[in-house]
Amino acid sequence: MNTKIKMQNMLLGFFLLSGGSAFACSGADPFIGSVCMTAAKYCPDGYLEANGQLLQVNQYQALYALMGITYGGSTGQNFNLPNMQGRVPVGVGKSPSGLVINLGQQRGSESVPITTANLPAHVHTLGTASTVSLNVSMNTANNRLAPDATFNKLAASALGPGAANIWSDTVTNPVKAIGGSLSGSTDVTGSNLPLNVISPQLALKYCVATTGLWPPMPN
Repeated sequence: MNTKIKMQNMLLGFFLLSGGSAFACSGADPFIGSVCMTAAKYCPDGYLEANGQLLQVNQYQALYALMGITYGGSTGQNFNLPNMQGRVPVGVGKSPSGLVINLGQQRGSESVPITTANLPAHVHTLGTASTVSLNVSMNTANNRLAPDATFNKLAASALGPGAANIWSDTVTNPVKAIGGSLSGSTDVTGSNLPLNVISPQLALKYCVATTGLWPPMPN
């Protein structure tokens, strides 16, 4: 096989195998159960697309012996291929955060909701031009509009130059509040949409080898 043909085969795709070995999807005698990627519109002969399709055990006995029902199916009857549609692979084992990732486990999502638990601690302050409305009520029961024989003492001088109206049953506007506390919230904003967490991607086709060599067990 000349160099040009070898390079074409390598560009068609490569296997993702333990130990870091890489082979083209069109390579001869791949290990059964190996997964490769291709930029072509279809998987080569001897491969099936890794789209979660259901296979019968009696038609793919060698592949079933290697995979079992790790990716779904019914023991001894049928089994599913890995579904790599819209997904990226991740290594089996313990992640840097300590989470254990098992073979065939699916995790992650394309978007996540944002709640107050995800936000840093912060406050919202009211600006100097903010307007606050208060509901004020007053007790007018038994109030007097003028002094009488019982309540005849006024806080005014009898020697003043003129009479002053110091009794009233209405509240002036605005009312000056001294002391107390004020509670409330700012106006609601936002659309409550989930946050897209998809990184830049390029779609290729994943293929599973259904024929080829039986992968030897490590010593």
